[in-house]
Amino acid sequence: MLFSDKIKKVKKIKFPPWVFVILAVMSTGFFFIQNKPYFIDESPHLGLIKKMAEFNFSRDTFEIAAMFPFYHLVLGLLSRVTGSLSLSSLRFISTIFSFFSVLVFYLIAKQIESKNAVLKTFQYLFLPILFIFFFLVYTDAFSLLLILLSFYFLNKERYKTSGLFGLFSVLTRQNNIIWLAFFVLLMIMKNFKSDFNKKSMIKFLSDAAVFILIFFGFGVFVILNNGFVLSGMKEIHPLSIHFSNLFLFLLFQFILFLPLNIANFPKIFKVSIRIFRKRPWIVFPIGIFFIFYIFAFKVDHPFNQNTIDYFLRNRILAYITGSDLTKSFFFIPIFYSILSLAVSEFNKKIYYFIYPFILINLCLFWLVEPRYYLVPFVFFLLFKKQKSLLVEGLNIIIFMILSGWIVWGAISQKFFL
Repeated sequence: MLFSDKIKKVKKIKFPPWVFVILAVMSTGFFFIQNKPYFIDESPHLGLIKKMAEFNFSRDTFEIAAMFPFYHLVLGLLSRVTGSLSLSSLRFISTIFSFFSVLVFYLIAKQIESKNAVLKTFQYLFLPILFIFFFLVYTDAFSLLLILLSFYFLNKERYKTSGLFGLFSVLTRQNNIIWLAFFVLLMIMKNFKSDFNKKSMIKFLSDAAVFILIFFGFGVFVILNNGFVLSGMKEIHPLSIHFSNLFLFLLFQFILFLPLNIANFPKIFKVSIRIFRKRPWIVFPIGIFFIFYIFAFKVDHPFNQNTIDYFLRNRILAYITGSDLTKSFFFIPIFYSILSLAVSEFNKKIYYFIYPFILINLCLFWLVEPRYYLVPFVFFLLFKKQKSLLVEGLNIIIFMILSGWIVWGAISQKFFL
């Protein structure tokens, strides 16, 4: 094909109207945020980006970082191309990556459930704990783009490409190794669905070669480094088990997906009655879980105990854990979320395997931070079957209101998520 023919073919591409709506939303978000002062972690991220732009890979460079600096290296290299290391220009680059993450989400949603892909895409766009980070110099939206690309190519059975983007995602945020393990499980379930023999094993090992190398390399890193995070942040992010993120995640699930949770009530009620009739002793493990919740839901990380008035998450945590009475009250929506998640329908049964990986991901962090819930919520959006247009539309409206409120709180310096 001649180059001129390729140009003509590109000109014929027509983008659907919703793409321009998303572009308008993201342009508006960037417009309001671009010239605002640093937001929390943007300052250290910018410092690391500047060092990457200068190819400064000395030991001191990584003392302030908890993660591998792949995001910072990419933005540092792009800043050399644009000729600007200003906060505004770096926010613009991050916004561009975020826009592409929305498009990739749409492509995956189309792979899974084509007819509702646009609706799901708008839910992703306005996801309240994500929206503001589309425009900031944070690793989260960029990390999501890489995880989504890895999953997209996994669905296309282009496993080497999927593994490559998976590697980039781990080099951006180490905890993404958990989602690569989930991807490999999906490969195993698909590869050995019909038969387990030498031929299928060889094929699997060939398909999963990049993932296996990533796991091996990551294991060596954890052993030599004596932990998941880089040396400068080990005390703040130790390798240990905590449950507070799990409980806050479930509370957020109850609030963010309230229309869905209400729509699930008849099914929850029906299933609960059937279980109680057949197994009345189930009240005892529920009681044990309640006692465990009371003792396990605690907030003792230093970053969750300071600047309570500014950080919305810390304000919520301080209120919930202020007394056993308030903690007991919030057990109701938290436990309801468990029931709602249990009866929520996914497009494929294999996707239910995401739940144990979500559990592992949430329990590995001492710091209670809603950004750790991004990948779980994004996969939940992708995997769940759509309810009625009313339920899904109400969810989008709730997401839009909460996202707008969080952005307003941040740019007015009243609070930050």
